[in-house]
Amino acid sequence: MKPCLACLYYPSRPRSHDHELIAEAVRQTPLRVLAYLTYNLPIGYPLPSVPAIAELPAPPDAVRWTQVALIEDLLDDGVVEQTQRNEWADKTVGLLYRDGICAGGLLPVGDLPGEALVPLAHQSALAGILLAAELYWSRSPSLTARRDSHIEHRYDVLRGFPQVFGRPRERTPHCLCEDTFFAAHAGAVAAEHP
Repeated sequence: MKPCLACLYYPSRPRSHDHELIAEAVRQTPLRVLAYLTYNLPIGYPLPSVPAIAELPAPPDAVRWTQVALIEDLLDDGVVEQTQRNEWADKTVGLLYRDGICAGGLLPVGDLPGEALVPLAHQSALAGILLAAELYWSRSPSLTARRDSHIEHRYDVLRGFPQVFGRPRERTPHCLCEDTFFAAHAGAVAAEHP
């Protein structure tokens, strides 16, 4: 049996929590970001208190978080530009991460007259077309025989050459496609819809 779609995206190592991802992206401590997420507080307001979490010890200057809003530090660090202050001050840190970091709302584009649209990988229409084509090719025996054995191709734009683009993927241990109930149901569905 070939790897399923879940196998291809199954994590091979522990993943960071949301507060850790956001903290890294906005260059803040994970405890401060976790507090803003927990309180669901806009970044234009200071924290009401510093939470006490054993796994995340508070830094010595954590009391400052109850006096200075997160946006002030983001402005000082250059994460948010002064001209964008009003746009982001009433947003939560989760929205700042989603709309500002992930969606490119905080990308500096220089002195361009007007807005600049920057397509990101997860917004690529070509990726969707290729995924649909893979589904079509897998349904046709004549096309399946002509497919490359490497079902995953990656190019790391930060690494340069040489790189190995095609990578064969094996089934991931403990994936849901190894579950007997899932496999039986998937087989029944495939038999009903050849």
